[in-house]
Amino acid sequence: MTQSKAKLWTKDFIIVSSVNFFLTLIFYLLMVTMALYAVEAYDATPSQAGLVTGIFIIGTLIGRLFIGRSIDKIGRKKL
Repeated sequence: MTQSKAKLWTKDFIIVSSVNFFLTLIFYLLMVTMALYAVEAYDATPSQAGLVTGIFIIGTLIGRLFIGRSIDKIGRKKL
């Protein structure tokens, strides 16, 4: 019996990996920018800016949990 090996580095894999990389990069750049903006625009202390960024991260994680369930129940196209 010969088993054909599926290729990992397909066109679809590279596109999906690239999109995921850029989305993650934008998310982390937004976090840093948001903290700097809070310090400069609102005269917040660095610890207050860190708190705002932390709340943003927690909100994003909770949102991902709920949206994942909603995608399964409602469907990708409708959502």
